[in-house]
Amino acid sequence: MGLVSLANLPLAAAFVALFWLTPRRLQAWYLVASGGAFLVYQGQYLSLLALAGLGAGCYATATLFARWFGAGRAALLAMVALVLFFVAYKLVLANAGNTFVLLGAAYYVLRMLHYVIESYRGRLPAHGPAEFAAYLFFLPTLFVGPINRFGEFVRDERRRRWDTRLFHTGLERILFGYFKVVVLANYVLDTKLAAYIESVGGDDTALGAWLLCVEYGLELYLRFGGYCDVAIGMAALLGYRIVENFNYPFLRSDINAFWRSWHISLSAWCRDYIFTPAAFRLRSPAAGVILSMVVLGLWHEISLRYLAWGAYHGVGIVIFQYWCRLKPALPTTGRLPGWLTTPLATLLTFNFVVMSFAITRKETLGEALQVFRVILGV
Repeated sequence: MGLVSLANLPLAAAFVALFWLTPRRLQAWYLVASGGAFLVYQGQYLSLLALAGLGAGCYATATLFARWFGAGRAALLAMVALVLFFVAYKLVLANAGNTFVLLGAAYYVLRMLHYVIESYRGRLPAHGPAEFAAYLFFLPTLFVGPINRFGEFVRDERRRRWDTRLFHTGLERILFGYFKVVVLANYVLDTKLAAYIESVGGDDTALGAWLLCVEYGLELYLRFGGYCDVAIGMAALLGYRIVENFNYPFLRSDINAFWRSWHISLSAWCRDYIFTPAAFRLRSPAAGVILSMVVLGLWHEISLRYLAWGAYHGVGIVIFQYWCRLKPALPTTGRLPGWLTTPLATLLTFNFVVMSFAITRKETLGEALQVFRVILGV
């Protein structure tokens, strides 16, 4: 998990201290140098080469290539190159396993695509190479997200100053994040809940299989959400306000609200750059939703199980949106009161999401279907 892991806490403290000791005019380049140095420290030479090379290409696209070849052609070329790189990397990763990992690639490719698209649209603030490079090499968010936007980063870069209150808020957020990871994810879920699930039969019983899906989803939320908390807190120590990534998603009463609260920065990226153009060109919001969710699934892993997981959520969202359009036409008499329907809807949404983890926690779709059969008793 990069600099936000507990093992690298002393390095993180030194990183923050040296940042504030660096002269203001050199702090952007300090962020670039520290990001590159950390990749070297981790032995991630290919990651450094990929990040620097792709970043240089994106910056050239927004400046030199746009003038030489036209903004549209330059942006299209850059987007195709980034997508091909990402797909090739994911396919190699699927075959080579953990022996070939480019730290942060899943995140910085999306940041670069955002930069290229917004540059083509003319929506980026005027900036130089230092600000763009600092955005890409920003250590707090380089490896775990959130997927922050360039305009917001530049705004903070220019307005940033020492803020004692923000610094204290950052420290509290870091502690909260580590509490999620160490106490809730590692101890409560991995140790206590896992032992109970084993005692009730695990995947061989309906209760055990369902609890394994619950454990998988909650651990993913607490561990990844905890590291995002640490990243947001560390950014606050530097004077940057990074977008939130989770907002109690399992307490939401519908699947739309869940995805507005789960991996918020990724969901927003897919909404802006996949759903909106797809729905417009296909003239079908439903097709745009399903395509967005499939892309979101394949972003995690190019495999049938993640394609199915994305389609599962996409179809769920489409069905919910259809219900929202249908509901006003239904008779109002005999409806249950809101104090009862909201908890029931929350429970339904929770179980819909939990069942989706049966797909991703298993290696094959066949194994996932077996989990569904055990839970549903069919």
